[in-house]
Amino acid sequence: MNAALEFRVQQQVHSYRNGHALAGSSIKLERGDQDLVDRLSDLAGPIGPGQTFAPYLTFYPLGAAPYYVVARTWQDLSAPRAGCVITRSFLVPIGVWRNGKVLSSLLAALEVEGRDLSRFVELAITPCAHEESHAFESSSTTEFVEAFFLEKRQPIVVFEAQSPEAFASRLIEGLWPAFRSSLAICTHAYSPRSIQGRPFDLLFAPASARSNFSAWAGRRIDGQTGNRQPRHKWTTSITQRLFGGTRVLPLAVSFGELDVALDEADESQFRLAMLWEELRQRSQESPLAILGMLDIVASLGQSEHSVSRLLGPTLRSSIRLAERLGTEGLFQYLVTLLGKFPSRLPPIAALSDIRRAARNATVQQPDEALAFLRERAEQGSAPPTVVIAGLADGLVKGQFIRESVDTLLSLDDESLLSLVGYGRKFASVLIDALKWKHSYEGLERLERLVATADVKLRSRARRNIIPFLSYGGEGHLLAELLRGVDGRTLSTSVRWLSASGAIVIPELGDALVITADSPEKQRLLRSLLTQLPQNNGVDAILAKAMTVAEDDLEWFRTEQFESTRASVILRDVLARSSDAELRRIPSRLADGALQAAHLEVADFPIDALIRILSLVPSSCDVLMQIALTKADYLAGNLGFRFVQLLLVRVLSETASHPLAVQVLNQFGPSIPARELALMAASPTLPTVQVSNNLMLFGDASESVRSHLASRADVLTEQIVNRRSTVPSVEAIGAWASLISEAILAAGEATSLRAASVALEFALSSTNVQVSPLLRVAFPRVYEHLRNSETASSMFSFFSFYDWDKCKIARKDLVSAFISSVWPPADLLRIADEVMEVESIHRILGKAPNGKEFLAQALADPSLPLHVRNAFFGVA
Repeated sequence: MNAALEFRVQQQVHSYRNGHALAGSSIKLERGDQDLVDRLSDLAGPIGPGQTFAPYLTFYPLGAAPYYVVARTWQDLSAPRAGCVITRSFLVPIGVWRNGKVLSSLLAALEVEGRDLSRFVELAITPCAHEESHAFESSSTTEFVEAFFLEKRQPIVVFEAQSPEAFASRLIEGLWPAFRSSLAICTHAYSPRSIQGRPFDLLFAPASARSNFSAWAGRRIDGQTGNRQPRHKWTTSITQRLFGGTRVLPLAVSFGELDVALDEADESQFRLAMLWEELRQRSQESPLAILGMLDIVASLGQSEHSVSRLLGPTLRSSIRLAERLGTEGLFQYLVTLLGKFPSRLPPIAALSDIRRAARNATVQQPDEALAFLRERAEQGSAPPTVVIAGLADGLVKGQFIRESVDTLLSLDDESLLSLVGYGRKFASVLIDALKWKHSYEGLERLERLVATADVKLRSRARRNIIPFLSYGGEGHLLAELLRGVDGRTLSTSVRWLSASGAIVIPELGDALVITADSPEKQRLLRSLLTQLPQNNGVDAILAKAMTVAEDDLEWFRTEQFESTRASVILRDVLARSSDAELRRIPSRLADGALQAAHLEVADFPIDALIRILSLVPSSCDVLMQIALTKADYLAGNLGFRFVQLLLVRVLSETASHPLAVQVLNQFGPSIPARELALMAASPTLPTVQVSNNLMLFGDASESVRSHLASRADVLTEQIVNRRSTVPSVEAIGAWASLISEAILAAGEATSLRAASVALEFALSSTNVQVSPLLRVAFPRVYEHLRNSETASSMFSFFSFYDWDKCKIARKDLVSAFISSVWPPADLLRIADEVMEVESIHRILGKAPNGKEFLAQALADPSLPLHVRNAFFGVA
């Protein structure tokens, strides 16, 4: 043997020196270890006078020092008292002892050293070649093996064993390192021995010492009793390895390639390893073996990687073997198998095999598969999801689902929803079958299931159902599937519906809109829809997802839709909005919304169109533009109210504007003249607006002016009743023109009433240039005075103290002119108009400052020549 393989041991010798004591040592131990060696080197138990015994061995580990003790004890017959012994103890490094194959060398060295008390030095020992020996024959090996390895661990004493040294040596050589390093054995003891508070694992004792073991709590074996029949299946093989051959075949604690720490393996792990090997061999024929192997793996705390790498092939093979068990047996086996993975999934390949096996069994016996589902539901234990998935895969084969819709719908809620959630193809075929059968009850059932499902199963059902929706009857189901989802899920669902083309189905689009139950989701939905290929269905949903609220319209404006698409969407949004919503449209966005909508009667009933135009707070300019383009449709009773509102706005908000004139020309004649007059000079309007309105009518068509002139009396009264406010000079001219037209075309009473009210107003407004009114109104009133025998009460502004009413009117007129800012020439024009040149001339000649006034009037270059000549002729 190579010297490099030699190892060194320390040694101690104990003998009698006024008592049993340490005689010599090559090492100094800690106090506790030394006390242990001192105690165990002495004889265990008393012996009788003259009693002798053969040398024996003691094996035990030290507590603190890294040594294992191998000691031989001889009886010291030379000592002065009985029971004295000499013991030589080798302290073997624990690492050397664990590795084994050194016991025979140690025992040989102990035998050579014998009882020599002179050598206390460290020894170098070279392992000797292992020699074959005869098979160990002992009548107690079977019982010992079972007690030591296969039953609950207890300390053992063997009485009257044959060759206890050989027995112990074979046992030690056959043990695995961890067990070998922890054992305490003594081949000859007269009483129980202990180490560090625990009994020795194995003692050999003579029959005479039985009484000393009366309190022994461990196992007793009679070494003289014949071997009985083994009670354990592994007894014979272990016995044969340790005691049956010419060489000991060491036992091993091995779990194949599993990553198991065996440094401290004991007999329980040894039994587990034996079972592992047995199951490994059986796994080639029985699918049940893998179940035991998985239990062992769980008890050993193996990683998922180890299971996948080492047990994957066996696991997959067992699944194939289990397919021979029939449908019911297979499903039960798969459930049990998956139960062995409580906190992790089997390897992916095994999961695929499980699903495939479940699918194949379902294809062959679908009714039995459904019966299995019902049985599990009754037990309150749902099958694992991978089994459900395989079962769902099997049910889609052939026409089973279409032919058995009612049977499937009779399943309990969890089973049915699990099939839908874990079987994508199953969900597709089931949805198709319900549609084919027009089973609204089935859809309602699914809707209820989704409503009560947990989050995970609800999510899976959503993923498997939505891509296959295809008609309006599924709208409520879609709405339930999407209830409360987050933005990411909503986005995914929109993509699914778009990919299948179902997004254009109105009821499904409505469900999407319902789902967008917050401003954030509404914005997201609109954004998603704008990214899809444009079509009428998408635009319809987009319109339903919009309102006329400021944020929505602002978003729509910034999206910059193509013109035609924008108009279609906005028309729908406007048509669906309530009156209150239309009124609340921000004015800054109203014009853009109406213009972008391109409102057409072809797209709207006229009443809907008028409603929108009447309520949206758009600018008057835009409203006029739209109204003019829709003029043909606004005629008649439906359009009358809108035209009224339009003209109220035109006459309330616009100045001289070409569109305003067009609106007046287009719609003015359709409004009663009295109402039009009231609109034009409403007391609520500012004076400047009234002035604008008078000039608007002045620019209007003849028909509009004639229409308004027919109620010039009302217009004049409205203006005069404003009292402190006077229209602009230009507006007064337009007003005078309307009265003039009334005199020519209106009725007698109307024209006289308008003229008299205007004349009264003018005569009292000497500080304002109202002479155009005087030139129109005075001739009409004067004509009436001239032709009437009595003065009407409407002329109360004249003080008729003379029978000649015309004379009084002339005097009042001249007096007013002289004290006014009116052009003096206008008095001469009026005189000419009423053919009273001489009378006016005479009044001016007598009036204070009359001559100067006349001279100023005659000097006006605008005065017509015939009027000037008439007054000069009088002079």
